[in-house]
Amino acid sequence: MSKNYKIVKSVVLYISITFFLLLIVFTVDVINEVPEWIWFDIDFNDSKVANYATLISGLLSFLAILFVIFGIAEQREQVEKEIEDKNQEIIRDYKNRLQLLKSLLVNITNIIVEQGKRMEVYYKLEMEHPTQPNITHFSANKSFNRILEMDYFMNYQSIQYFFQKDKDWEKMFLNLNSNVDFYSESLLEHRVKYQNHIEDKVKRHREINDLCMLFLDNSVKIIERYRVDYGVSDYLNEKWANIYNEFIPAYYQFIEESQSRQEATDFRVLSDSFFLEFLKEAMTLRNEIGFDDYGSEQ
Repeated sequence: MSKNYKIVKSVVLYISITFFLLLIVFTVDVINEVPEWIWFDIDFNDSKVANYATLISGLLSFLAILFVIFGIAEQREQVEKEIEDKNQEIIRDYKNRLQLLKSLLVNITNIIVEQGKRMEVYYKLEMEHPTQPNITHFSANKSFNRILEMDYFMNYQSIQYFFQKDKDWEKMFLNLNSNVDFYSESLLEHRVKYQNHIEDKVKRHREINDLCMLFLDNSVKIIERYRVDYGVSDYLNEKWANIYNEFIPAYYQFIEESQSRQEATDFRVLSDSFFLEFLKEAMTLRNEIGFDDYGSEQ
């Protein structure tokens, strides 16, 4: 449409120039036919002058119409240009919005992939060392929120403009929002479950630690009773006193070795290598000589 206005303006301009040239030609022709022509000495009663005036009046009237047409064309071209500029600005906004969506989606994809790798490592650690305080971390990223906070309708219009030739563009738009909602909620739920798991694990570790300390405290009391009744030189000859006496230093040695390596106490190792072995020996003693009277049964 803007091109048409330029053509109209060009035609008007060419016609106007032609008329000006004709005006000059007619004026020169009239002047040449007047002998001894003098400035401002015009005989309006002369038929040639009257005809010339009529012609000039018609040309000027027509030129005035042409100038009006030129002005209208100029205004319409300006309006069309403003509309076109506005449309281009909207299209640029659509493009920038899609570019932002792309960048955020790429970032979200990377987050999901990296989080999956971290969780895989965490899962393997949990399987290999279930009693250890294994940890992982979650990225403090706001890309999900930024997409969710974007103008929903503007996103719709942006995708519609650039993908309208694709018959499934609306389905693509809905899937985009569904996936963002799903993974956003999924990661939040995953983090909550992880935190609950860690809190429960810490709680159970404390409970296990309290039970271990209670067992050690009772073991020390039993050994002390044997020492009082049998004397310092003979109390370790008693089998029950001896297995308690062997267990306690081994237990503390393991704890100290873990601390020297700056590692948390592995309760599975304690269970399998210490308490389980102790129970086996205790059951063997029970079958051989029965429980003693110092609290071994408890």
